[in-house]
Amino acid sequence: MTKLFASAGNPIAHSLSPQMHNAGFGEIGIDAVYFRMLAQNAQEIFSTAREIGIAGMSITSPLKQETADAVDEKSDEVRLLHACNTVVFENGKSFGYNTDPEGAVGALLDAGAQLKGKKAVVFGAGGAAKAAIHALMKEGASVVCANRTLSKAQEAAKSLGCNACSTSVEDLKTALEGAEIVVSCVSTHERVAPKELLKKEMVVLDANYSAESTIVADAKEVGCRIAHPHSWLLHQGTVAFEKFTGKAAPLEAMRSAALANCPDARQRRKIALIGFMGSGKSTVGKILAHESGLGFVETDAIVAADAGKSIPEIFAQEGEGKFREMEIAALKMAVKKESCALSCGGGIVLKEENAQLLQKECFVVWLFASAKEAMERIKEDKGRPLLNHPDRAGAAKRILDARLPIYARTCHVMINTEGKTPQEIARMIMKEIGIGKK
Repeated sequence: MTKLFASAGNPIAHSLSPQMHNAGFGEIGIDAVYFRMLAQNAQEIFSTAREIGIAGMSITSPLKQETADAVDEKSDEVRLLHACNTVVFENGKSFGYNTDPEGAVGALLDAGAQLKGKKAVVFGAGGAAKAAIHALMKEGASVVCANRTLSKAQEAAKSLGCNACSTSVEDLKTALEGAEIVVSCVSTHERVAPKELLKKEMVVLDANYSAESTIVADAKEVGCRIAHPHSWLLHQGTVAFEKFTGKAAPLEAMRSAALANCPDARQRRKIALIGFMGSGKSTVGKILAHESGLGFVETDAIVAADAGKSIPEIFAQEGEGKFREMEIAALKMAVKKESCALSCGGGIVLKEENAQLLQKECFVVWLFASAKEAMERIKEDKGRPLLNHPDRAGAAKRILDARLPIYARTCHVMINTEGKTPQEIARMIMKEIGIGKK
């Protein structure tokens, strides 16, 4: 049985965790797939995990606090920081952990920082900042929490036992005087500290790896040592990996994967929707095409047009094998378009060459619906050859369960469609990749 793991957040398409964890699974021979889930709240995360049978999840912003409230069992770090970034599902229970402290310390140590007895300034007062403060204090550093809103810095400092200050120039002059460690845990790329207050003896770490921040650019000019932006991700991820698998994480394989320069699928103007029948691919695809100014293409429609007969007729007269051959040709034709919203047949990813082509050419979104929900949606549709079975619901569940790892392996992002309108799903996709009407 292929185990399923995921990273959940909103947004989530930027996450490098799948390539890192999948490399780790491959290195030590674990049959598992790690994918991204675009989720709106913790309730959705947990309901999806139960429905699909997910064994473990990484949680990203802004859902760490909600998840901390929702897990059955909390680690000491989750209780202290009121944030959870790792969940393990076992025997019907959820176990919450926070591996961000190990991520922060590992990143600083990789950069050659000395922590014990050193002064550190941490910018921010959210979950990542609290994790960094906790980790630094555990290692024997003296820490100041600096935040634009002083009351939030004071609240974080009170809970963790460190000092606090605002980000006014006067306060930062005092805070940064003699500091050797600077950690930025803010989402903004605006300047959080005047460049002249940075000194070359400092080690600077930014928790945000998606783009170079102003503080890192300033620190490079000053000559500071820079902790690699992916090191935090790597070190929190290896601890999570060990909790997921019970095995030692292959550090170097995961490091290489985290640093790999993979293409950003969000830049593509071809959006492919995959998933089981009844998941809403055609409906969402048409709305997506209309709202974003893309064309709409459907592989089943291409196959039917080329064959001059319906899909049920192709199955009945020529068999599923012939249909799959025609489906390959239809997909190759569809992806030649410069831009489109592409609704793919439910079984198109069964052919490895199709899955690889989709990953290479498109931003692939897996629309998930449970077998029960899917059957309810298509209960009046008798033109489903694979469901020509006395136990239609049972056949649907068996087919979907077998395909879950394939959908997970192929997609760039998964969305649970249950409880959402097609319009909401289309808007989620457009927001995730930053597209709209021309």
